[in-house]
Amino acid sequence: MLPRSSPNAHVEPQERARLVSRWSIAALVIVVAAGLVFLFPRESITRAAALARPEDALATDYLRSELAHHPNDVEVRQTLVGRYARAGNFAEAQRLLAPMAANPETRQQADLARVDLQEAEIATLIPGAPRSAAIDRMHALIVEVTDSWLQHRVVLKPDWLLAKLTQWAPEKLDGVYLALAQRQPADAPRWLGKAADSALAAGDYRASSNAWFAAQSAAIDPAQRRMYFMRGVSALRAGNLGSEAAVAAEAHSQEWRDDRDVLILLINLARASNNPAMADRYARRLLQMSWLHLPNGPRNAITVADYPRALPRFAFALPLRNGLLRTADTVAQPAAPATPHAAYDSESYRLAYDVFVSNKKLADALAVAQAALKAVPADEDWQRRFAQAAEWSGQPAVALAAWRKLAQQTNEDAAWQSVFRLAPSLLDDDALLAAWQHEEQQRALTDKEWLQLVTLFERIGQPIKGAQMFEAAFQRRPVPLLLEQAGWLRQREGDDAGAAQDYQRLMTQFGPRVEWATTLATLRYSHGDLEGAYQAMWQAHTVAAPDNENYWRTLGDLAWYLHHNDQARTALDHLHDQGQWQELDVERMLALLPPKDRLARQALLENAWRTFHQPDFLIDALALDMDRVDYTGAHRLLNSLEPAQLARLEANAGFLVQRARLEQAEHQLPAAQRDITAALALIPDSIELRISIIWLLVEQRDAATLSGVLPRWERAADNNPSLAEAIAAGWQSLGQLNRAIDWSRKLLPQHQDDMLWLSNYADMIEQAGQMDLAWQIRRYAWQNRDVMPARDIDTLVSRLAQTLRFEPIDKAQRTLYAAILQSQTPAGDAMSQSDRDRIDELIYSWHLGQEDDAAARFWYWKRHARQLTDPHYLELAAAVKRGDDEAIARMLARDGVATQPADQAMLAQEAGLWPLAQSLTHYHANGTPDNDALHLSLSDQLLANEPEQVNVGAVRVQGSDVTGTRMLLQGTLALTPNTRLSLAMDRAPLTYEPTGYSQINTHAVVTLSMLGPTNARGNGAEMSLSALANKGRSSYAGFVLHLAGGVEDLGWSLEAAINEQASDDGLLMLLGKQDRVTAQGSWRINRLINGEVQLGYNRFSLQDGTYLGAKTDETLALQYRLPESPFSIRGSVEAAQYSASGNTSGNYADVLPNTDTLGSPELMPQNFHRADIAIGYDLENRNTFRRDIRPFGSIGTGYHSISGRQFEWLIGLGGRVFGSDRLALYGQQNTDASGGQNREYGLNYEFYY
Repeated sequence: MLPRSSPNAHVEPQERARLVSRWSIAALVIVVAAGLVFLFPRESITRAAALARPEDALATDYLRSELAHHPNDVEVRQTLVGRYARAGNFAEAQRLLAPMAANPETRQQADLARVDLQEAEIATLIPGAPRSAAIDRMHALIVEVTDSWLQHRVVLKPDWLLAKLTQWAPEKLDGVYLALAQRQPADAPRWLGKAADSALAAGDYRASSNAWFAAQSAAIDPAQRRMYFMRGVSALRAGNLGSEAAVAAEAHSQEWRDDRDVLILLINLARASNNPAMADRYARRLLQMSWLHLPNGPRNAITVADYPRALPRFAFALPLRNGLLRTADTVAQPAAPATPHAAYDSESYRLAYDVFVSNKKLADALAVAQAALKAVPADEDWQRRFAQAAEWSGQPAVALAAWRKLAQQTNEDAAWQSVFRLAPSLLDDDALLAAWQHEEQQRALTDKEWLQLVTLFERIGQPIKGAQMFEAAFQRRPVPLLLEQAGWLRQREGDDAGAAQDYQRLMTQFGPRVEWATTLATLRYSHGDLEGAYQAMWQAHTVAAPDNENYWRTLGDLAWYLHHNDQARTALDHLHDQGQWQELDVERMLALLPPKDRLARQALLENAWRTFHQPDFLIDALALDMDRVDYTGAHRLLNSLEPAQLARLEANAGFLVQRARLEQAEHQLPAAQRDITAALALIPDSIELRISIIWLLVEQRDAATLSGVLPRWERAADNNPSLAEAIAAGWQSLGQLNRAIDWSRKLLPQHQDDMLWLSNYADMIEQAGQMDLAWQIRRYAWQNRDVMPARDIDTLVSRLAQTLRFEPIDKAQRTLYAAILQSQTPAGDAMSQSDRDRIDELIYSWHLGQEDDAAARFWYWKRHARQLTDPHYLELAAAVKRGDDEAIARMLARDGVATQPADQAMLAQEAGLWPLAQSLTHYHANGTPDNDALHLSLSDQLLANEPEQVNVGAVRVQGSDVTGTRMLLQGTLALTPNTRLSLAMDRAPLTYEPTGYSQINTHAVVTLSMLGPTNARGNGAEMSLSALANKGRSSYAGFVLHLAGGVEDLGWSLEAAINEQASDDGLLMLLGKQDRVTAQGSWRINRLINGEVQLGYNRFSLQDGTYLGAKTDETLALQYRLPESPFSIRGSVEAAQYSASGNTSGNYADVLPNTDTLGSPELMPQNFHRADIAIGYDLENRNTFRRDIRPFGSIGTGYHSISGRQFEWLIGLGGRVFGSDRLALYGQQNTDASGGQNREYGLNYEFYY
């Protein structure tokens, strides 16, 4: 730097006073000039000395003078500029530079000097506006200099220029670098790299990337090109320009398409830019998976237009190497999942797997995971990925196996949870059980989870194994729930003894509980141990809640049947006190009361009437009053009735009969006759009421009315001895003794050992004038009195009467008086009033033949009126007629004393309670072996409830594509009352009509079934297991499991079959087989409406094992039975979906001509849905035992999605032929899955033994 001059160095010298004249001065100048010319070399030396002394003010003045004389001296001018700059006189320095800047020859030097001058000025300024302005001037100056250099107007040193640009105008660096790359081609990659770094530093990621790609094009060394390519991609990625990075990378990477690292980079870029197709292509290339050509041909060449942004800053660099714009590789899409062929590499395989998963190409992901597992079988991560891919790709069975393997290898909780998730839907109970066993070892299971385990053990058919597991767990942790469920599982297996031990252990260890006692009682009761059941229930009576109706009712039932009267009374008292008693309880409480405690019985009946408003209780209370001759009490009851109640009761024949008794006892005979007549109007066919009317008319001596009714009712008396006896008495009272004797003679064979009847008959003969015959009859009766024991009061009365005739008068009187005395003494209090009435009959017998016997006839009427067998029959018949379920249930709650046994069984059948009907029939039949109605009902139930039988049948099938005849032989054997073993065999020659192919199908089925109540509709197979032996095109064996149950009016069934004959299509019937799961639910909405829903899943395969496809179907049906009519209406909808596998087999080429293979395309039906409605007539007769031959049938129409409208019909006859058998003939037409019409004509004969 030049030395600073004095502050006034830049001021021109002051004009001095002229000491000489101008001419003298001129002469002096001339002399000096001459001297200077003469002395010129000396001037050069002075100039050089001045230039070499930068800090000398005199030298500066000399140079300034020199410049004034030589203005074109650039060196002097630059030296002065430097010295002015160092002195801080920047304005003077700028003035000196102006001439240089104006001269093109010195402009470059001026610009460089101006740059240095401006830098010096900036260095002297403090921060502020002046400094900022100086910096702006510096920036503009550098830009100006750079532009001049770029336009080749000046020559600069690159390093100097780059240094200045870096400091003052960095935005111009890119252009300079590119210019250097053009001017120095051999060093172009270096300059382009610097340009890239500069752009990156400035945040221009696209420019940086383009510079790197330009450097790649300019570079010759492959390693450098690859480095520049990677940096170009990295620049775009650094700017978060993923999509552009992917496009650029694909455009510039052709020469490294088989390079692993580049392929990984391309895949990552494609994923980052959300380009799944590109990621998929390079992932397949990375793993060397199979390819197919694109259907649209190769892609167009990648050009600059493909970039998201043009490349104006480096466009000149693109043609440096002609490889930048290249045609992209022709890509393809995979035709099907392929196996990777590349050597296993963890990163590559993992990346490809992630690509396929994200692209939802789960089959490819599964193939990658499978290939990886072949390379590293013990790799837990790949095992997990394989399981996930299998699950995501819709292969839950494969996924479950993988998860289970992973769980067993690692004991990983997530893997076990996956097993928990998949196993239930796949019905893989073994896997689910393994998961639960693991879980039980890890922690204490909750009650809900133990219950799920119970269900699992039941489903897999290993309840004993489950019970043992629960019992072992109970040993470790004595929780009552575990032993409860162990007992339940043993009960399900039929190990009732083991279950009973578990429940007894619970009660012993933890004390009695009601639920345990109830279960234990049920187990013992099912094995006939009623006493043990009672003892189990009684143990819990101290802990049972007073309002536990179920417990106290069960205890009461057991105590009642076992005659533990005190305990039964205790249970009934609990029910009564809690307001939970029922009408049946009233009957039982009456039976438990002592017969002499009539007041208690009366109070109970009246309380029951007020509680239940059941007419039977009022009627029984009235009857009890009448038996006690408590007419005041009877009137009290009648007067307490409200008008509405009285109106309802007057429609009850039993009430009218009891009121008639009261009226008759009070000698209001017309009123009694009106009530009996009204009762007869309610029950026109009642023989008992006809008998009562006859006796009442006899008592009233109403000959006119009696003469009218006797002829009308004589026909009914032919088959009814009681009515015949009353008619005989009626004719006798009318004086038509011959007609009375004719009727009595018909009754004589039935009364040869009846002393009472013989006595009456003798009286009638005597009145007819045949005294000797009458005496013979009486004598016969008297002589045979020893074989005619006095089984009742009536016989005793008759014997006493004969004693009065045939014994001496004193002895006869003593006998008579003794009987009268017995009825009047305290000992006679045990007799009922009716018994006393019978002894009073002796008075009438004493006067027989001497006085009118109307009083005696009235007594007989009273006797028969009291013994009407079923005063509720009219109500029963009306309830059944109108289908009143509530009334039927109410009558079932009555005790058997009030309702005839046969009628009780009929009510239970009408209510759909088949088990109860059967139980009632058995119970009453044992006590009344001569009751024909009961035995007929029992026979019907047995024949209709899975008896031992032999079946023979034949069915002619005329399908849309298959015809043939099926012959069936089946036998059923009862192993126990609730188990059946059956064997069925059938043979069916079938022909496939389209080609004439024939085949014989044979089947043998062995079934073991356990019967039980199904809902409330009777007995059916609660569980059955069938073993199948089938022979069609090939031989194959199978199994069918059937489960059923229900709660109240809801029923369900579940069937699972393996290797069962398929029937969806004709060819499937001949060549295929199926695995099937069917679930069905039913709802008995009421006695007339039933609903059903069915869900099914079928898996079809050829008989050689080739998998064909699957089917899912759903069916919903609703049936309505018209009241009191055999007609019914049924509507249903069905939808079926088939999925074909595409598999074929070459083993059936002979079935269809010109076909080498046969498979799912030919055999699997189409998806369809249909809806139909049908009207049926007595359809139950098709499969139900009947004692007469009845027709059955149906006709229906509907819509089928394949064939359009469908028409179906069924017509047949069925019923008993010889006795314990059933024959059914039928024909029907229906629509198959493909919409074709099938017809069947069949015959089936069943013999029960």
